[in-house]
Amino acid sequence: SKKQIAELLDNVGASYNAFTSKEFTGYYIKVAKEHIGLALDVVSDIYLNSTLEQREVEKERKVILEELKMREDLPMLKAQEVFEELLYGDTPAGWPVGGTRETVGRIRQEDIFNYYQLHYVAPATLVCLVSPLEHKDSLEKIKNYFATSRNENLSPKAPPIVTSQSKPGLLVKSKDTDQTHLNMGFRSFGLEHPDRFALELLALILGGGMSSRLFQKVREEEGLAYYVHADCDFETDTGSLSIKAGCSHEKIGYALEAILTEVISIKKNAVEPQELQKVKDQIKGQTALSLESSSDWASFYGEQEILRNKVLTPQEIFAVSDENTK
Repeated sequence: SKKQIAELLDNVGASYNAFTSKEFTGYYIKVAKEHIGLALDVVSDIYLNSTLEQREVEKERKVILEELKMREDLPMLKAQEVFEELLYGDTPAGWPVGGTRETVGRIRQEDIFNYYQLHYVAPATLVCLVSPLEHKDSLEKIKNYFATSRNENLSPKAPPIVTSQSKPGLLVKSKDTDQTHLNMGFRSFGLEHPDRFALELLALILGGGMSSRLFQKVREEEGLAYYVHADCDFETDTGSLSIKAGCSHEKIGYALEAILTEVISIKKNAVEPQELQKVKDQIKGQTALSLESSSDWASFYGEQEILRNKVLTPQEIFAVSDENTK
């Protein structure tokens, strides 16, 4: 039962959960090294032997509906969902990961079972283990615990994303909030595009920290917003650069003008070598800080493998980035 699984893991102080992104679902457990076997036992049991009982489906449906309500009350998250809806429209890429009240309300046990049968197969699955075990010992444990995985290549490929746009787009959602939350951006490209490194550096220059152009202009000089930043979102076959800010309702026009001024400026004028080197050093420092735990390493390498089918070390990524942004 769910309670038995939770008690097993709580008794050894484990950190555990599951998550869903636009491109994959993950289950993770982090334990002290002497409990590696327990972690693999529980994850493999969930993966191989989930019963998907009707009563559990109904319980979880209620939980997910509450999660959707929670997200509705978090306007910063809602603004991101609206931005993706504007980018991709009524397609899988434009739908919220958690679904809507309507879609969650009509999903049947049979739908979940059919999805499980199609996608929970070995050719579509990655097991990532970060531990002090020797490599050969890790492989042996994984093979033992996942020995009964179905090896059929059933998982269908997602349809390619097709986008078309001839003029600026605008999508406004009205909510009773104390701030207006803005998310504006630009279409880009997928994970494998060589210009992704240049785009990441551009996002840092625009809004990657307190010394960034947008932070200095919008917050420090104009006092228009508490938060303003820029970041990139890369999927396997598409992507975007977006700028996010929150300001008072009556100041939204001024904030937009200030943001666009900086965007136009960086489009017209070349970035100085000193500023470019600053963000290159910044991204190296951020990467180092983001890889301070074993779970960070699992995410770093695991996501590369499952999305790109190849793995680069941080040093290799920096070398490629430097080569593509000279």
